[in-house]
Amino acid sequence: MTWATNPLFTPGEPDEKKDATDVEARLQHDSGNTTDLTTSKSDEWAFKTPTDHLTRRQAVYLFVLDGIVSGLIGAGINFGIAYATYHTQDAVRLFVLPNALAADTGFTLLAQFIITWWAECFVVGWHLRTGVVPSIGFFREPKSRFMRWYFYLDDKQPQELRGFKPWFSLFFGNAIRSLILLAIFFPVVFGATIGFLTLVGTRRGAEWYYDVVFAPQIFKLVFGIVVGSICTPPMAAFFLVRCGWIMKAREGAGGMQSVEEISSTEA
Repeated sequence: MTWATNPLFTPGEPDEKKDATDVEARLQHDSGNTTDLTTSKSDEWAFKTPTDHLTRRQAVYLFVLDGIVSGLIGAGINFGIAYATYHTQDAVRLFVLPNALAADTGFTLLAQFIITWWAECFVVGWHLRTGVVPSIGFFREPKSRFMRWYFYLDDKQPQELRGFKPWFSLFFGNAIRSLILLAIFFPVVFGATIGFLTLVGTRRGAEWYYDVVFAPQIFKLVFGIVVGSICTPPMAAFFLVRCGWIMKAREGAGGMQSVEEISSTEA
């Protein structure tokens, strides 16, 4: 995982000793091939220049590839879980445990946010490194301590994750950030969901009841689509924006070039 997409790494001085070691190792590995021997592995990735506006490619990536596709995947998983959970139950209610759709909604939001954020960390990182999508470069880098902490802009960490501690920090740190984003979405999504469920349920006293066979499965199917489509794009944008800030910082310090800059230099 390279500097631009590893959330634990921020811009720093190039490691000249490591670069020299890499070049020497490549010379020993293939003494007959002298093409681009001074280019480190991180420079071989096809990073694109950060954009100064939201491009069509970025919009399609965020709202179609990330939003809709994530929604469909979430819908399938939620539907399968709902079918396995509810089809053998005697009753499905809104608030009273067990088999309460309100509790299921809260747990699903928690699990889907954390899992989706982790997935986006690696998927978007790979797409940035391979040039599938350029990073976003039209936002100003934040100055507040909280925002710089949230976007991993001040933590000095190694470029590679080796050992248990860096990987634990990676997963724990991203989980915390996904929960912060969840805190923003939760009141709106949870409130709207409960309101909708009161409209489609059968009220008996202070509780609402639902058909065991169809209602929870269809609900979780639709819920997965909505949550995935709405909440995944901001997660993907987090890594696109952060990568843009770090690429600009590294380029300004004479660090890693984008694929466009490398191509123009070779030409």
